[in-house]
Amino acid sequence: MIYVLIAIICSVIVSINFKLFKRYDTNAFQAIVFNYPTAAIFCYLVFKPDLSTSPNNTEWLLYVVIAVLLISIFYFIGKSIATSGIVLTAIAQRLSLIIPVLSAFLIFSETTNTLKIIGLTIGLIAIYASKPNGKLDFKNIINWYPLIVFFGTGIIDVLFNLLTKLETISFTASLVYIFTIATVIGFISLLIQYFKGVLKFQVKAALAGIVLGIFNFGSIYF
Repeated sequence: MIYVLIAIICSVIVSINFKLFKRYDTNAFQAIVFNYPTAAIFCYLVFKPDLSTSPNNTEWLLYVVIAVLLISIFYFIGKSIATSGIVLTAIAQRLSLIIPVLSAFLIFSETTNTLKIIGLTIGLIAIYASKPNGKLDFKNIINWYPLIVFFGTGIIDVLFNLLTKLETISFTASLVYIFTIATVIGFISLLIQYFKGVLKFQVKAALAGIVLGIFNFGSIYF
């Protein structure tokens, strides 16, 4: 129970960090990029995965797809929190559990039983109960960020479920590879923006990214 509580705290702190980026004029994308080398290092040091087995081409492709999605959806989570608030973004993330649950039955052919159905029902009720008081006026939302967060988070969960079924590469090793690829892609993107003159490096964004990476890893570890 204590681990679940810590995981929830880490997730909440991640959301709060995104909210603070706007207040303190911190470049969110830079912070997101610096978050991934931090998460990769912590994954390697804590999990100590066996990296001696080289992934095949299909696995590398899967890693790249997940890495791109992680950076993209993390960015949209930040945008959603900044424009639509933490509550609506959290609801979108929680609702996304419907996607991996359905995929488990339809794609991975997992058997269903009464316990799973009850669990899904309770989860949906909890999601509904977590909405803010009153109705959400979607006409006042100037973008579709929460919807992108909903589908993106759900798809990422499905792909992570696929990772657990790999026979040659452990899940923790896959995490190290994915976070490392996300780091490379992120820094390439930052360099391109820098040389185009559209981005100015912020030390505070790098430090914020390290903090973000620590709590991002915490939400995974616990």
